[in-house]
Order: sequence, then structure tokens, then C-alpha cells
Amino acid sequence: MDYLRSIFLVTFFLVSCSTVKPGLSGKEEKTSEENKADSRRNTPEKSGVINIRDSSVPVYQDIYDMIRGRVAGVEVSGKSIKIRGTNSLNISTEPLFIVDGIMVREIDDIAPETVKSIEVLKRQDASAYGIRGSNGVIVITRKTGKD
Repeated sequence: MDYLRSIFLVTFFLVSCSTVKPGLSGKEEKTSEENKADSRRNTPEKSGVINIRDSSVPVYQDIYDMIRGRVAGVEVSGKSIKIRGTNSLNISTEPLFIVDGIMVREIDDIAPETVKSIEVLKRQDASAYGIRGSNGVIVITRKTGKD
């Protein structure tokens, strides 16, 4: 009789401690919890966009000064830009630069007053540029005569 009582108590304890919600089987609940965790882990990092307005534009020394401190995850040191930290010891860690839809090697000659917007692409957003975008992509749009 004590044996049956102990089995009953253990069963009662396990059922009362169960996290299964009414209407869901244990497998469905686990899938639901895993999906919540996956959605938090796989949330893409937002890209940074710097929009420039004429009335609020302070005077910048150069394009690097314009980018410095404006987007999270972007480090500007002198005339060097790194997105998401150092990725390689032997290969360049400079991002890909796109100016008005054209790939360029450097952005030293761009005057800050001609810039309309700067967009920093990271991770999945930069994957559209293939291996060239592995260190991130900086898309610069300059003002036209219409702006």
C-alpha cells in the first residue's frame, strides 16, 4: 500500500510541476518555446541610416568625421572604417563603399556638404554584395541638382 501511495505522490508532483499548457501537447509547447527563442536570436541587426538635412548639418572636416559616432557598430579611426570589429588578421577589414550606385575604393574625395544620406549595411543586408560585402557596406548618396 505504501508503494502505491508513493507512486501516486510522485505522479501527482510531476503533473503539478509540468509546464504543459492546456490544449497543447508537450511537443507543441517545446516547438512554441523554441520558435520564440529562435526569433529573438535570428532578429536581423538593423542597418544604420544617416539622413542629412541642410538646416541641421554641422560643419564636418571630412566624410569620416561625418560617419564617426553616428551608427552603432561602426568604428572610425582616422581614415579607416571598421564595421562589426576586426574580421581578419591578414586581409583588409575595410567595408565596401558604394557611392551613387558605383563601387569605389576610397571615399576621401567626397565633400561632406554634397552628401544626402549614408547607409551602413551589416550582416544579411550586406550579403547582397557577396564576398565583397563581408566586412559591411557603406552606401553614400550624394545630392543632385534637384535636391
